[in-house]
Amino acid sequence: MTSTTQVMPPAAEGGLTQREAERRMAARGEVEPPATSRSWSSILRANLLTVFNVTLLIFGIVTLIFGDWRDAVFLGILVLNAGIGIVQEARAKASLDRLAALVAPRATVVRDGRPVHVAIAEVVPGDLVLVGAGDQVVADGRLVRSDALGVDESILTGEAEPVDRGVGEEVRAGSFAVEGSGGYVASAVGPDTYAERLVGEAREFRHPRSPLEKAMDRLILILGISMVPLGALLGWSLIEQDTPVRESVATAVAGVITLVPEGLVLLVGVTYAVATLRMTRRGALSQQLNAVESLASVDVICLDKTGTLTEEALRVVDVVPADGVDEGEFSVLLGRFAASSPSRTSTLDAVAAFAPGEPEPIDENVPFASRRRWSGVRMGNRTFAFGAPEHFSLGERLAERVRSESAAGRRVLALAAADVPLALHAPDDPPPAGLEPLGLVVLAEELRADTRETIAFLLEEGVQIRVISGDAPATVAAIAADAGIPVLGEPLDGRDLPPGDAEMRALVRETGVVGRISPEGKKRFVEALAADGSHVVMVGDGVNDVPALKAARLAIAQGSGSQMARGIADLILVKGGFASLPPMIREGRKVLRNLQRVAKLFVAKSVLAAFLVLTVGLSSESYPFLPRHLTLASAITIGIPAFFLALAPSAGKWRPDRFLRELASFAIPAGTAIGLGVVASFLMAINLIDMDPVRARTVATTVLVAAGLYLIVVLESSSRVRGWTVGMLCIGLFVLYIVVLSLPGWREFFEVAAPDAGIVLCALIGTALAAGGLALTDERFLPEWPRKTPEPS
Repeated sequence: MTSTTQVMPPAAEGGLTQREAERRMAARGEVEPPATSRSWSSILRANLLTVFNVTLLIFGIVTLIFGDWRDAVFLGILVLNAGIGIVQEARAKASLDRLAALVAPRATVVRDGRPVHVAIAEVVPGDLVLVGAGDQVVADGRLVRSDALGVDESILTGEAEPVDRGVGEEVRAGSFAVEGSGGYVASAVGPDTYAERLVGEAREFRHPRSPLEKAMDRLILILGISMVPLGALLGWSLIEQDTPVRESVATAVAGVITLVPEGLVLLVGVTYAVATLRMTRRGALSQQLNAVESLASVDVICLDKTGTLTEEALRVVDVVPADGVDEGEFSVLLGRFAASSPSRTSTLDAVAAFAPGEPEPIDENVPFASRRRWSGVRMGNRTFAFGAPEHFSLGERLAERVRSESAAGRRVLALAAADVPLALHAPDDPPPAGLEPLGLVVLAEELRADTRETIAFLLEEGVQIRVISGDAPATVAAIAADAGIPVLGEPLDGRDLPPGDAEMRALVRETGVVGRISPEGKKRFVEALAADGSHVVMVGDGVNDVPALKAARLAIAQGSGSQMARGIADLILVKGGFASLPPMIREGRKVLRNLQRVAKLFVAKSVLAAFLVLTVGLSSESYPFLPRHLTLASAITIGIPAFFLALAPSAGKWRPDRFLRELASFAIPAGTAIGLGVVASFLMAINLIDMDPVRARTVATTVLVAAGLYLIVVLESSSRVRGWTVGMLCIGLFVLYIVVLSLPGWREFFEVAAPDAGIVLCALIGTALAAGGLALTDERFLPEWPRKTPEPS
């Protein structure tokens, strides 16, 4: 990397005029963005859902043509569910769009000879675009100014190391400036840029599907495959028995549509959308739908110190001149250095506010970079370097002051100067040799007002916290301890990280605070935690946090952070900052917990359908349900309660580990037991009590409703209060079912009979068989709150 400032030709100084920019933007018009790539899993999932929906539509049309139109009422439910999903997702998207506008990246262009900030869509070919550290390159173009500019092109090339770019070289949209500054003339914008398709593919690859989404994909695949042979068996049985067309349609529709968990995927999407909407109201912009789940699953959070635990603004609290240097002279030199440095940082801004100075012409410049931890300029035949104190020979007095201030949680930097060349031959080079220290600058950071409460919540929830920062280890440890974070032994110096992966994994288990860590070191730290089995969330806002943000399972950036950090983050904290995480974690864990419970109801219904097809469906007995009966029962036992319970407060297990196995271990015995109760009561009504089909199917439907509501009580009674609340909900739903049986119009529509002694007796026996069989088989099928808690030993 060169340390010489390269300047653009005079012709490019003024950029475009505003009128010319507007003319070019109008001439460009609107162009459709190219489609981004999709992973095979998302394509497979979308295709299976399409197959499910098309299957339901076909069966609905066949029912309308050859059967009773009342048996096609499930089509109305399907449309209603889809409408609810569309409305909820549209509301979530509108809120996201409003919040995204607050943190949308903007470009700095030169118009009419002065820099102005414009939206990326307003950049046109010919614009002179200025970039600094952390800014996104928003258009393809050729550099006309380079002030030690380093560019991260990893999203385009896969190369992790920043690339030096000088005057005359090309930069491309999608890359980011990581150090230095520069200016380029835009040659291609929007969909005409080289990066447009590559950025979409990189983002698709960057965000893998979450564990719950993967489990749902596999579940849909299993149910989709099982639907084919079961449907074929049922059809073959109906053909062999020469069943009349009208009855065959009713039986086939009743058997097949129950296999399809048509509401489950919709419920997951709607629940995620509602949770995302609630997150946006708390000031969090979710750039991935599964960020809700990922945040809930966190067990380790890695934090940068500045801007997360502390306020973003720094302030100079003291200056300490070296021996033989007058304090006034030191302040003047400090102010001159801060005013003359072309690359701005929050530290230089704080110094400039403390010691205002006049800028001077500079001959050479080395911008600040986290991996170097220093910056420098050459002006007036002297080289000045400003950075971490360990780069310089300070002497005992200044070194002791550094130790004491660092232990108190303050940031200490040193300014040194000498008449030596300023050169940077390698990106990690130290300052030039021979520099003499002029003095120290002591800066203070204020702990955010709500940091301690946030840390306390995370620790109570079992979340481990690691602080990784470029500041001195003693400074980072003092701030962490003040915030209530366990330091876990001596704070570690990031320059001493072990080279081996095994040693690194052992280190991250026992280390709570790391200082003087480079961006690559942060990335290795996060990767080691992930390799050790942790679900890692990284919170950061600067360019130096970007490698770690990319390596984390969930990347969270501050809304005030750099464009680069916001561009790759899954979640952006636009308002509220770090303190907004606790309510979002609670929301996500509630969603996960409820979805896992509600999914068991949907899959138990599919198991019941398979049981009925393999028993009654392959026999000469009439089928115990018409499609309208299943629509009624599903609405009361799954549809209505699922939308309430998915977003209700809850407690208990929330991790989706071995989700499918746990789902199967509940749904298979539940669906089978309910099927036994339904079949037993139906056959009893038909063969022993000699009921007509309408009354016998009323018995079967009643058993299905009662046993389904019992399952809801089993799943949701995690406490006495919740058990009574859910019990009252289920009683209300059963009363609703009784009302349907009692009203002549509804009875005629659903083709059911009014309850009488025979119907009640058979229904009670069938429900007792289902519920009793479940309770005797496994204690899980008893409500939790009546269970006896074992005495502590």
